[in-house]
Amino acid sequence: MFLKSIIMCKTILLISFVLLSTVGFSQTNCGTVHLNQSVKITQQIELYQQQNEMLKKTKGYRVQIHFGSNRAIASEAKTKFLQMENKHVAYEIYQQPNYKVRVGDFRTRIEAYQFLQEIHTTFPNSFLVEDDINFPPLN
Repeated sequence: MFLKSIIMCKTILLISFVLLSTVGFSQTNCGTVHLNQSVKITQQIELYQQQNEMLKKTKGYRVQIHFGSNRAIASEAKTKFLQMENKHVAYEIYQQPNYKVRVGDFRTRIEAYQFLQEIHTTFPNSFLVEDDINFPPLN
């Protein structure tokens, strides 16, 4: 009887060990997810992303510091501006057949005019233009 109980305990231990080891190694594809979704969901996500990109722009003002058909001169004007001013962004725009260099992203005409007065001595032919601007950071 004693021998039977020892064999029974060993058998139970062996079975429990085998069961626990198979449960521990049963997950072979950890971290893999397969997603099946409707085409309409993908289209809605793309539409949302496009609308979100459009919201990053708004009507505002920029200062145009150069206008001409020579690209090298436009690049020089942009470089000259960037060397003297680090706070505002410069945009080089090509509208056939001319190159324009516009600087800043100003929400109001007053902000743009104040900046125009600061750089007017360096760029005497500069003037204000209404443009689609990127959202400048709030002060």
